[in-house]
Amino acid sequence: MVHQQEKINHNIEDCIENCVDCHRVCLETIQYCLRMGGKHAEEKHIRLLTDCAQICQISADFMIRGSEIHHEICAACAEVCGR
Repeated sequence: MVHQQEKINHNIEDCIENCVDCHRVCLETIQYCLRMGGKHAEEKHIRLLTDCAQICQISADFMIRGSEIHHEICAACAEVCGR
């Protein structure tokens, strides 16, 4: 049982790290796209990157504090990131 709990904790830690990394990359990409201009800086594109950055940050927060509904938040995160 302890081994299973360690595996779950390790998986959560990996998810948190991935969310934090994705949040950072989205914010960096927004800045890059705005510098590039043109189609890269279109409102729809920037909005999606902003949505992705924010949902990743929120997902990490929910997992860090051990929220019982983090599964639902993370499912929404996966949907946004997939777009």
